[in-house]
Amino acid sequence: MSKQVKQKYIRELINTGGAVDVTKWTDDELSKLLMGAGTVERLCYSHGRNGCNGAVVRVDGRLYATGCRSSNMFILL
Repeated sequence: MSKQVKQKYIRELINTGGAVDVTKWTDDELSKLLMGAGTVERLCYSHGRNGCNGAVVRVDGRLYATGCRSSNMFILL
């Protein structure tokens, strides 16, 4: 189950080192991470006027996030 949070929360999580920023990863890098994963859990997302603009997922115990609207965000979700 995922919960809605503010985009600022996701950015702070990335800036403090609580989550790995996957915003600029290539599609191949992100796909390898998700395909090789045992469990992928969607924790939270940010939603604005124009739709989703951030997400945090847990992959095998580590947090991965994207703090802006990018194609990687939609791959994570």
